Amino acid sequence: MTALMDFLSTRRLQLATDSWQHVSATVQAVLLATLLSVAIGVAVYRSRSGSAVATGLAATPPERLALDVPSCPGWTVREGVVHTAGAHRWATAFLQAGPDSKERFIPDVSDAPDGDAVLGWYAGVNAALLDELRRHEPDEPARAFIGRTVAAFWMRRMTQEVSIHRWDL
Repeated sequence: MTALMDFLSTRRLQLATDSWQHVSATVQAVLLATLLSVAIGVAVYRSRSGSAVATGLAATPPERLALDVPSCPGWTVREGVVHTAGAHRWATAFLQAGPDSKERFIPDVSDAPDGDAVLGWYAGVNAALLDELRRHEPDEPARAFIGRTVAAFWMRRMTQEVSIHRWDL
């Protein structure tokens, strides 16, 4: 124990400096990642050309729908498409309800059709989300599962959702 205390006392300034630099670098990385994801989210959901990121899931080849998704054990590609549509409906409901809503939303995807038709259904759900997001300025007050926020939260959050699941599928 004495050796440890001697080590710490002789190196306390260096340990403090190293710790501060690590925390500082971590905070900077988190801030940068947040700012970039907001900027990307706004670009994806506010521009017509950027929306290709958001609509790409609807272009999934129908023959892939029954395949397993290795990065999501227990899911097929179809289940991933339906899950993502549920997230879109969730975001749409929060945005439509307004910033003062206290509702807790559970997305209903019980109308998801079987077979290849699920891709057209997803395209419709995604189009409804895009339309709703385009009705809001990024800094406009909105509500989310975390409480009061701004519309850019949903632009960022849905960009993350689609990006992750496009990679999965």
